[in-house]
Amino acid sequence: MKLNKNTVHFYPLLAIMIGLLGCPPSGPDPVVDTGDTGAAISEDEDEDGFTVADGDCDDSNPSVYPGAEELCDGLDSDCDGLLPVDDPDTDADADGFSACTDDCDDLDPSTYPGAVDIPGDGIDQDCDGDDTLGTSTGEDEDEDGFTVADGDCDDSNPSVYPGAEELCDGLDSDCDGLLPVDDPDTDQDFDGFSACAGDCDDLNGLIHPAAVEIPGDGIDQNCDGEDAIGTGTGEEEDEDEDGFTVADGDCDDSNPSVYPGAEELCDGLDNDCDGLLPVDDPDTDQDFD
Repeated sequence: MKLNKNTVHFYPLLAIMIGLLGCPPSGPDPVVDTGDTGAAISEDEDEDGFTVADGDCDDSNPSVYPGAEELCDGLDSDCDGLLPVDDPDTDADADGFSACTDDCDDLDPSTYPGAVDIPGDGIDQDCDGDDTLGTSTGEDEDEDGFTVADGDCDDSNPSVYPGAEELCDGLDSDCDGLLPVDDPDTDQDFDGFSACAGDCDDLNGLIHPAAVEIPGDGIDQNCDGEDAIGTGTGEEEDEDEDGFTVADGDCDDSNPSVYPGAEELCDGLDNDCDGLLPVDDPDTDQDFD
């Protein structure tokens, strides 16, 4: 091809234009607006070492982050989803009460609202604001061998001390924190009733307020103050001809299906005279389940 003057000038200009089109623009990258005006979850806004992505449930408060000490400030400081009043982490001595629920010494499990306050020991066990008035902890005021420091819960009464016999006097005689009516130590025959709860013979497990009364045997099994009136002319007669008399232990000598050793039936009666009604008698459970 024959070059002329105009062609020579055109090619350098074309090369410059191609070069300009192929080069990326200089300067900073363009900013893309995503519409998100909040802080990125990967940034630690309160500089507590945790980001929102790490589980920081309030990244504007440096005292709130996973594993933080739970404070009684109404906030979920440790980000476990529990407020202080409900968080077991605030109960340092595991006594069921925390400083957030008025435990005045959360390092002592014997001190909490409602605890038994030992008089005169200088400690407010029940967190009511003061110690119950008592005598000197080092002196045995009632001369029962125990001082307040030894656990005597009433050092003005010589019948009250740790290990004393529990009496039906409405007092916690043995200082175990239980009144007589609730104290298992007062149930001598382990039938579920103590003398304090109306057991008229607490050495016989078949005699208690809920026992079945055997008529005419001269014993007040149910502790209602009298023996049920039996049938027949005497304990030696077998009125229902079942082979057993009242003297033999027949607890209903008018019913021939009721006698000691009889099969326990689901009839609401104590057929075998063992003091248990069918619903409570293990003899009615044939497969022991």
